[in-house]
Amino acid sequence: MTRTGKRNTSVFYKYFLTNLTIFLIPFVILGLLTFTMAVKQLKKELEQNFESRFTLISGDIDKNIMDMRQLAINIAYDTQFYPYQLKDVLNEQNAIRQLQKHLNYTFISSDILLYYKNESALYSSKGKFSNEHYFVYEQKIANGDQLLERINKAEEPFLFRIKPTVGHIADQAVYVYPVAMGGVKRQAAAIVFWLSSDMLEQRIRNVSGKLDGNFYILDQDNKAILSAYKDTSTALDGILSKLDLSRLPSKGRTELGGSKYNALMVQSEGSDSHFLTLFSASDLLINAENLQFLFYGILFSLFVLGMFAAAYFARRHYKPIKKLHHSAGELLLEMDHPMETSNEWDRIDRALMVTTNNNDQLKAKVSELNFHIIQNFLLLLIRGNMNEVTEEQLSSLGLHFRDKFYCVITMMSRTKGVFPSTVKHLTSSESLQLLDLTREGYMVFVLNTKTSMDDEARKAAERLLEELGDGKNQVMIGIGNMYRHVTEINYSYIESMAALDFNHQAVGSSICFFHQISSKFSNYVWYPSETLLRLTQAVKQGDRGLALELLQCLNAEMEEKKLTGMNEKLISFDIINALLKTVNDLKLKINIKDFGAFGAMENRVELFAKVERFIGTVCEWIAEQRQLKSEQFVRDLLQYVHDNFTDYELSLEKMSGTFGISIYALSKLFKEEIGIGFKDYVIDLRMEKAKAILQKSDESIGTITRHVGYANDSHFIKTFKKIVGVTPSQYREKLTKQQ
Repeated sequence: MTRTGKRNTSVFYKYFLTNLTIFLIPFVILGLLTFTMAVKQLKKELEQNFESRFTLISGDIDKNIMDMRQLAINIAYDTQFYPYQLKDVLNEQNAIRQLQKHLNYTFISSDILLYYKNESALYSSKGKFSNEHYFVYEQKIANGDQLLERINKAEEPFLFRIKPTVGHIADQAVYVYPVAMGGVKRQAAAIVFWLSSDMLEQRIRNVSGKLDGNFYILDQDNKAILSAYKDTSTALDGILSKLDLSRLPSKGRTELGGSKYNALMVQSEGSDSHFLTLFSASDLLINAENLQFLFYGILFSLFVLGMFAAAYFARRHYKPIKKLHHSAGELLLEMDHPMETSNEWDRIDRALMVTTNNNDQLKAKVSELNFHIIQNFLLLLIRGNMNEVTEEQLSSLGLHFRDKFYCVITMMSRTKGVFPSTVKHLTSSESLQLLDLTREGYMVFVLNTKTSMDDEARKAAERLLEELGDGKNQVMIGIGNMYRHVTEINYSYIESMAALDFNHQAVGSSICFFHQISSKFSNYVWYPSETLLRLTQAVKQGDRGLALELLQCLNAEMEEKKLTGMNEKLISFDIINALLKTVNDLKLKINIKDFGAFGAMENRVELFAKVERFIGTVCEWIAEQRQLKSEQFVRDLLQYVHDNFTDYELSLEKMSGTFGISIYALSKLFKEEIGIGFKDYVIDLRMEKAKAILQKSDESIGTITRHVGYANDSHFIKTFKKIVGVTPSQYREKLTKQQ
């Protein structure tokens, strides 16, 4: 508790929460959305990249199988492997060494066997062994008898899965190719290639650089023969039993152990087997998830930093309020007023109310000052010097225009005498605001109504006449047309002055509407409506030549009609009003210095000279703005292309949505303004970027492809060769040689 009362801080907390909400929370939400979309797109690209690598791997393994088939045929026709040759010990050793050489040409085979059917021995690249010794001790398999039986009966090539003995967990298989060996008397044999998962995995890594998923070789019954694992926690048989292989080779999706797997399968061209891969999309995003944790950490840090920043700015904004709050407390204490308030603003408001209520002189001065501010504001409106008016401006002045339509009521005495003194006591209301121009011989009222009908305006005018006590029609009133926006009051003001001038010359009712003048003259007075409409349209289009030509036509028509002074002045008012409306419609920022001189013209020649210069100024301004907008638009287009040409989704369709212009118009603009088509322009940018990267770095072609906005390596290489004349690799080699 202080001498001025208990310290309130609710406003401080409001400032704090406002700063936090406005600046920090939208940033965090936008950041999360942006990151989520980026991770989703990254996942899609990683999956596509994996599919490309699977196609490359399956093709390589298939080629290896076909190479083994060709190798088996070569062995079958090699005479040194014939039975009679192998009876000699020296020839036998040479044959074994030859098998070792053949083994070097296979990449997924750990051994090659030559087995003559129903014989008790076999020949391996490791030496000659008995069947039992080789299968039990060399390869440690449990189903060697079953394999021999299958080989003895085989007439077609086949793949066979090996069952390892206990304690030997290596995943193995054999590829058996039956042949007939010998010269005249041929003997049935088989070339057996010993395959292992280790060799398969090593080959996969050599081809693609890494193993992202599980890779399987399946037999005709879709049973796994050989596999290379990354996810060893998933049982192979369990996976295959849950897969619906009938859906493949199209992309399949299945649930395995609560995790989502993608499955792809292709048919081998070198055998009756299939190649299958299973990979988890989430595994591909391990790095992205690490990035996600880092991103969340950054967001959290920014959130904490934002909390401190919000507290700092809230305290800074609260500081002047705190001073006012302290001063208001001291003032209330001195005046012996209650100190208890709900927040700082209430105490400040109470102090102001107390001060105002106890100072009539200050209140009167404030009221008088506010009246003059409103008068100046309304004067600017009727002179057309305000193009934009906000609700905040009106509210701060105490002008509560709540309805949709506005018009101006102008009042003038029929004699040149001064208005009665009671005119200054006319009370303004929310719907009727007074502008005191009695020094100029008239008064202006701005009326705000709910409808565009004449009833409200007529009632307001009659109420004014009644309040003035005018029983002898000494006061005339002119009323302009209704408009929808407060900034259009100047049009209504010009029209009310025209109606007032007509009412001054024609003896009649005290109240005259502008549209009544038009209707009266349309019956018996000529009016150049078509020419005036064409004139305003020419000005809007900025066609100075046509506008001046129409102005001359209008002058000639008025000269030909021999109009009276009143008629000529009425049409002159319409010309001025139409041109000013055109300027406002175009939202042109033109300072019309001789605005008041338009209404003070004494003759048509002087008026049309002013109008001609005015049209020239407007058309010149329109032409300059159009040129500036066109040049700026082209600069914006080029800047957008330069900022986004590395995005492979960049297209005319995307730019059409961004800039709100049709694809046809964009394409035409590129060819006319830049001199080259959009597609060629983007390709040139990408090729220059690619050449710069090739010159300055050792990045792979695949990485450069993504850096310059291509999603496919082959497309990039083809385009590069078409434009540059050589492939990217050849271009890099050429640069290396030059250096």
